[in-house]
Amino acid sequence: MVCDLEKRILFANKALRDARGLDVEGQKCFEVLYGRDRQCPWCHMDRAFAGETNQVEAYNELEKKWYSIKTSPIDLGEGQIGCLCILTDITSQKEVEETVEKCAKFLESIVQHAPMIILGIEDGKIQLFNEQCEKVSGYKRDEVLGKDFIELFIPEEEQARIQDHCKIVKEGNFAPGVEFSLKTKEGRLRQIIWNCIQVEGLQGKTLVLCMGIDVTDMRRLEQQLFQAQKMEAVGRMVGGLAHDINNFLTAVRSGAELALIDLSDQENTRKNLKRILAAVERTGALTKQLLTFSRNEMVRLEPVNLNKVVLGLEDMLKKLLGEDVYLKTFLNPDIGLIYADKGQVEQILVNLAINARDAMPNGGVLQIETGKTIIENETVSAKLGIEPGEYVIMIVSDTGEGIDPRIIPYVFDSFFTTKPKGKGTGLGLSMVYSIVKQSGGHIRLYSDQGKGTTFKIYWPTIPMDEGISDVNDLKNDKEVACSRGETVLVVEDDSFVLDTVSGLLERLGYKVLRARNAQEATEIANMHVGDIDLLFTDIVLPGTNGKDLYENIRKNIPDIKVLFTSGYTENVISRHGVLEKRVNFIHKPFDFRSLAKKIREVLDET
Repeated sequence: MVCDLEKRILFANKALRDARGLDVEGQKCFEVLYGRDRQCPWCHMDRAFAGETNQVEAYNELEKKWYSIKTSPIDLGEGQIGCLCILTDITSQKEVEETVEKCAKFLESIVQHAPMIILGIEDGKIQLFNEQCEKVSGYKRDEVLGKDFIELFIPEEEQARIQDHCKIVKEGNFAPGVEFSLKTKEGRLRQIIWNCIQVEGLQGKTLVLCMGIDVTDMRRLEQQLFQAQKMEAVGRMVGGLAHDINNFLTAVRSGAELALIDLSDQENTRKNLKRILAAVERTGALTKQLLTFSRNEMVRLEPVNLNKVVLGLEDMLKKLLGEDVYLKTFLNPDIGLIYADKGQVEQILVNLAINARDAMPNGGVLQIETGKTIIENETVSAKLGIEPGEYVIMIVSDTGEGIDPRIIPYVFDSFFTTKPKGKGTGLGLSMVYSIVKQSGGHIRLYSDQGKGTTFKIYWPTIPMDEGISDVNDLKNDKEVACSRGETVLVVEDDSFVLDTVSGLLERLGYKVLRARNAQEATEIANMHVGDIDLLFTDIVLPGTNGKDLYENIRKNIPDIKVLFTSGYTENVISRHGVLEKRVNFIHKPFDFRSLAKKIREVLDET
């Protein structure tokens, strides 16, 4: 329509006339269109009369419709200017927009209030951060939007791994069930299982959508259960351990008695002493293995060589299986490394060994095999439920009774057991399954009733790190590091150990001061004339500990160095505040060469 300065309609097209059903020329536009008796508050006609073109949206109460109204100036001739007004019905468009807006608010409400972590990351920066993220991380949304996700939330030691994971997601792959730590505002670590996928954001840019579940408390409970199962396994091995230790003690006693019978025969004395040392080494190795297996530590994923784990646990597994079950191992030397927790891999082997032993009441064979495999065929990949790639595989087989095919789908379920009441918890295989999945692996079960059961465990392989070496391997040392005139204060509450260690150090040329407790050590340090270069002390002392003793002695001898020792487990030692980075420590039992080298290293430190 066209209107004059008085807002009278000079021209109306057919659509307007048909809509109103009357002759509208000469009437005021606001009366015809809106039934109003005065100008509409949104009217832009005056701007059109001034030469401007404008557009506005308005709701018509008469028709219950939305219109887009465009006004622009028009020359009426004879120096008069009018307003060309074009009205477009946009009701349908508005309804769609309203529906979209409601859906957007609905989805935003779901995302924000969902009981799981939902993050949106664009070019590494956080663009979406829901309420569960705030609850778990301790950060408010405004504090993190636009910040780098990896730098803010991922511990330094895990950043490389999550960057590799992000590359997989950005290639268009859906990455389910990957576990990473999340660093909170307070600096604590929470264990999160992530499911990540790449989507198109609202601005057309690529967005990585990460959905996570906080499993920290569940992992803590699992760890407690792992420890309980370890203790159960240790209890089953006590009889075999007592037998072996008694054998070792018999060898020590017999060797010593033989050496004392004829001290003049130096060759026989030397042989008997060597037998004593060998028995002590075997006892120490057995004790260390038992303590290592039974330790209670938080899960720590790191490069692990499966062959080393199997070999390190072999003697313990034999004792666990008993004399009726024969253990065979076939280890491929070139399998590479996997990311796993060494203690949890040991737990897998122990749980499977216990199950195998119970399945072979009349004896049999347990076979452990390691190797490498490459899954390339998509059909095989889909059948196994494993992504294509290179894997380290561990196969554990027994010649037992096998499993009924009807119950195979349930064997990994928690609390499912076929053992008699009181004989099994139903948690052994569920724990194995949980551990394997936690370290990014896969497990498959094959069983033939009456012939046996086989478990195949696949772990993604990582490149072999040629730089890894055992810093404690002293077998190739050709020389024993000796004294350069230093004085060592030895503190040990066991008089036998005190005399033995002091004797070894004196043989190396050190001047040795002996103390049976912290009080004696402090008195000797205060009264001694001359330098004391090193304090060699047990951590656990009567009434105090080695760390406090060292701090007291340093007050008068600030340059004294220290080497701690203990035969206790890491948990006990850590309670005394010693197991920290860059603290010098040697674990009992130690041999002559190891002690000599360690003391020399500590004294030579700058």
